[in-house]
Amino acid sequence: MEKLNQYKNSINNLISTANALQKIASAIEQDDLFEQLKLVKLWAEEQDLLLATVGEVSVGKSSFLNALLKHPVLPVSRKESTALVTHVRRGENLKASLYIEGEQIFSSKDLESFNDSYTVHSKRWKEESTGRLARFKKIMTTKNEVNEDTYIEIQLNHPLLQNRVRIIDTPGLNDSGGIRSVITKRFVRKADAAIVLMRADKLLSNSEMAFFQEYILKKHVDHIFILVNRFDKLGADDQVTVKEAAYKKFKELNIPEKNVFFVSAKQAVLANSLEKIVVSGEGDFPTKALQLKAESLTPSERVSLAKDEMLRLRESSALNYFLDVLQEFLVSNKGEGRKRKIENQLEEIGKRLNDELDEANKDLRRTDDEVKTELKRNRDEHKQSIKAMETTRQKFSEKTRLEKHEFIKRFERVFESIKTEVEAETTITHIHSSEAANALLKARTDELMDRIQSWVLEELPKIEQSVRQIYLNEYSSQLPTVQNVFQMPTIRSAFIPAEIKKSSSNTDSAALTGAVVGFGAAALLGVGIFGALLLIPAAAMGAAFLAEESSSSSDGRKLTQRLSKEIEKLYVRVEKESKKTIQTGFDQSVETWMNDMEESIQKSFERTEKRLKKIEQSFKDEETNVSKEIEYINSLKIEVQAQLARI
Repeated sequence: MEKLNQYKNSINNLISTANALQKIASAIEQDDLFEQLKLVKLWAEEQDLLLATVGEVSVGKSSFLNALLKHPVLPVSRKESTALVTHVRRGENLKASLYIEGEQIFSSKDLESFNDSYTVHSKRWKEESTGRLARFKKIMTTKNEVNEDTYIEIQLNHPLLQNRVRIIDTPGLNDSGGIRSVITKRFVRKADAAIVLMRADKLLSNSEMAFFQEYILKKHVDHIFILVNRFDKLGADDQVTVKEAAYKKFKELNIPEKNVFFVSAKQAVLANSLEKIVVSGEGDFPTKALQLKAESLTPSERVSLAKDEMLRLRESSALNYFLDVLQEFLVSNKGEGRKRKIENQLEEIGKRLNDELDEANKDLRRTDDEVKTELKRNRDEHKQSIKAMETTRQKFSEKTRLEKHEFIKRFERVFESIKTEVEAETTITHIHSSEAANALLKARTDELMDRIQSWVLEELPKIEQSVRQIYLNEYSSQLPTVQNVFQMPTIRSAFIPAEIKKSSSNTDSAALTGAVVGFGAAALLGVGIFGALLLIPAAAMGAAFLAEESSSSSDGRKLTQRLSKEIEKLYVRVEKESKKTIQTGFDQSVETWMNDMEESIQKSFERTEKRLKKIEQSFKDEETNVSKEIEYINSLKIEVQAQLARI
């Protein structure tokens, strides 16, 4: 059975290959290929070669199969005995089961008892009016009750069966009710090879001819094998006559001579009995003639006799020769085609897996390159942003100097307008005493200072906004892409671990952008520099001067003149002190604000430095993982190639 054994090993290897490819499909999350391989495996598992036996009742089908399997699997009787289609398939231990409409209703390891119950003429049917025997009897005696899902299954550990051959023993073509012969013909159509057994002394009976005319002549006959049984019962002359007649009749049915065999199931059964003596040295000889010969023989002589007779009977039975031809046909004409179909499917799936692995490899290498490029860009922009902050201050100072100059000019214009308004009010006021002059001087001083303070407080937010914008514009011109720094690329490979993917996200660009937004007007006002405006001593100096003169002069005209001079001095001193204070306050406020700004930016950069180190570490980890993934994918590719090479 070398050919069949090779076929079995080939199918098993293909199933093993499908398993290996399925693991690879699962590893790279190719669910559709995983499911396809699952279907391929299921189909491959079912690729037993079907061998159907056909023949009239009592033609010797059961004896033939028992001889073929070297075990009394099927009941032997002169009457119709095979009750249903019987599937004989591989199994670890002997077991018989009855299925009715696809449901297993009974199973037993006692084959003798099972056959005693489930044969056509079982005596035990009369003992049962209910239960499974009664149900079985109804099926066997009622027309149209038998279908393909009602059958007997026998499991047996035999080399032929283990080599992926499943035997289907069909009921007789001329069964009593004609019911089961319909099922027989259906199974013959499905079989990979059909053995039609005939009696040597009764070739092509009416039922056999009807079977050939109805089925064989309408179908291909390549898979039909004719076994003429009981050939040993004929004499030499009759054997020649029967052979010639058989070849002629079957030629008319388009069945070639090479598909016609003349066998003896009985001789094969006897040879099997003798094999037990050859193997163990124990047992009884199967015929009286051999028993008489063996009576006076030594144990070794008994074994020698059994061996000689076994070989003679096997040769005479022609069963081994037929089996050699049968396995060649099954493997070459049926098995090879199925094997090739499985191979083609696996090769196609393997190619697709290989393509997926190639694409994954490209993604990983592209990811690796992109990460390296992006990390370098991040480092360059980080350095550029530090340099930008350092070079911005000098240009910023030049531009803020112009802003301060414009601010002082606006102050001078405002001061002149305030001065004009105050003077207009003073000229229409009559002074009659030094106390009144002092009061008026103080009032004018307070009013002047209030007006200046109100203008400065109103102007400060505008100044701060302008100065902030100058800094931002200058900073941004140095670093146009500042908001895009520290962004890691998106990892496209599905094989990078999730924790590495998470490490590539970044929020530091938002923190950096927030750091350069500014602090609002409160940043300048909070410095307190402009509070010095409230301490300008002009009013105090004027009031003190008038106090010294008040005791020696009470002339209203003189007081008015004196007051005008003091107010004029007040304007000069206030303008001078105010401009000086505003200039100093402007410089110090901007310096303070910019220091705070740069300190905030510096802190952001420090945080970014830490973040960059984490990114670099993540990159190193990621790079290591990518390398491992590439190595892993390459190993999967090697495995795919190795599996395809096995096909």
